[in-house]
Amino acid sequence: MRRSRPSHSDLFKATVCVLLLVLGALALTFFLRSRHYLDDAFYSNPPAFDDSVRAHREAEKARRHAEYEARRAEWAAEKAARQARHEAWLDSQAVWSARRAQWAEEKAERARLRAQRQAHYDSLRALWPEKFAEGTVVDANAADTATLKRIPGIGSVLARRIVRYRESLGGFVSPKQVEEVNGVPAGASRWFKVGKDAEAEVTRHLDLNRDDFRTLVHHPYLSYEQVRDIVNYRRHHPILSLRTLAALPSFTAADLRRLEPYVSF
Repeated sequence: MRRSRPSHSDLFKATVCVLLLVLGALALTFFLRSRHYLDDAFYSNPPAFDDSVRAHREAEKARRHAEYEARRAEWAAEKAARQARHEAWLDSQAVWSARRAQWAEEKAERARLRAQRQAHYDSLRALWPEKFAEGTVVDANAADTATLKRIPGIGSVLARRIVRYRESLGGFVSPKQVEEVNGVPAGASRWFKVGKDAEAEVTRHLDLNRDDFRTLVHHPYLSYEQVRDIVNYRRHHPILSLRTLAALPSFTAADLRRLEPYVSF
């Protein structure tokens, strides 16, 4: 079997390919030479200016390394600061939780005391008498302490004082006399009335000629000086009327008017 001879075109193509490969090899060699990759003299004896470049690169490398270390130290400090802040926040949360627990206990204790005071107030309120409505009027000579306590502004103490004062007088002949009791508020007389025959119903009369000094001085309408003048006067003259007392220096007309229902001769 005979081989076919290559044509002229195939030879031309092969020649062109060989030439291109040779040119490429030459160009690569020239490039490598220009970059000192194939120059042994460059590596054995490099140019002097490359030492300064290398030194500059080393210095730049050292500077970047120092900056990196400084940044690492700064990051470490920031991390430690964040950790410290976080721990401080945890401590504050623990303190806050303890305070909230304490406040809750104090609030519960206040609520308990408030409920206890309210219960005590309700129990006392249940014992308080219901007060009279405005316009109610009671008999000043017949009212007992339970009735007096139902008057607004009058409690147990004032009710007992009014009764004792009424007994020491022998009875009220005017509603205004109630306001003479120590502690009774002004205007309290509007809650009281007396009968038409109140003066005739007085249960205690002073005998200015026979009663002793102690009995006379305990009457609310007689002072020590007045009783002394009465006793000194009756040693020599009997007391026949209130006009006799008018001559004594310790008595005024007002004293005689209020004393008149409570004396006898």
